[in-house]
Amino acid sequence: MDVFNRPYIKQLAVVLLISVSVVSCASNDDKDPPSMVSPLTLPPDQNSVLSTAATAMGEVETATFTIERSGAPIYIDPLEVIVFIKAEGRFEAPASADALVSVQASGFNTQIGAIANEGKIWLSDPVTGKFSSSAESYAFNPITLFDPTIGWRPLLESGLTEIEWIGLDHSRTEERYRLKGRAEPDRIEVITGGLVRDEEVILELWLDTKTGVVREAEFSTTYEGATSFWKLAFNGYGKPVEISPPPTTNSG
Repeated sequence: MDVFNRPYIKQLAVVLLISVSVVSCASNDDKDPPSMVSPLTLPPDQNSVLSTAATAMGEVETATFTIERSGAPIYIDPLEVIVFIKAEGRFEAPASADALVSVQASGFNTQIGAIANEGKIWLSDPVTGKFSSSAESYAFNPITLFDPTIGWRPLLESGLTEIEWIGLDHSRTEERYRLKGRAEPDRIEVITGGLVRDEEVILELWLDTKTGVVREAEFSTTYEGATSFWKLAFNGYGKPVEISPPPTTNSG
């Protein structure tokens, strides 16, 4: 069986690009431009930080991200053949994104690229690297994660319960505000681009102390008694991003 049958590859790229929706393999050390940074640190209280964070994440114009999974495998195809490992991407409002997705199938590691622009998506062949346009049935909304109506904004505004405010965390390269909270399945599905479904999780967040934007998120999921560990990282807020359609093998 050809584990890289094209429909599965399309589904993989769609699932991941919806996420946080998207890459150029950005470094976690990326710094934001001066325009994103306030000279004042946010007041160190839960309500002020969450309110500012919700507003900031609802106004994101550009960003880079990574999604990493470890522990129990998470399959992204119906036959449970293709295992998600990692995605790295860039996002540009309102509807452009690109991503590099690492997967494993039958012990074979590979990567595929995906580019979304003006409502269309192109996927790279895992062998040749050439891009071709995907079928309309695989269309997706690449701004899901940052969409102010369903993404990070509503999650930070009212989507967390049982919040544990930890405050300043000095364990990172830079100080972050840290908190934990219970997030419902539909919220987690959005911020993972559909990789995690039907599961409520305890979400741990690290927020920028100046702007409130999300820098890191961690949680674990359990399926059939096995645990997967997830790490999301966001950087490059406000940095110039230009995403264009690729040369393709068909016009679509």
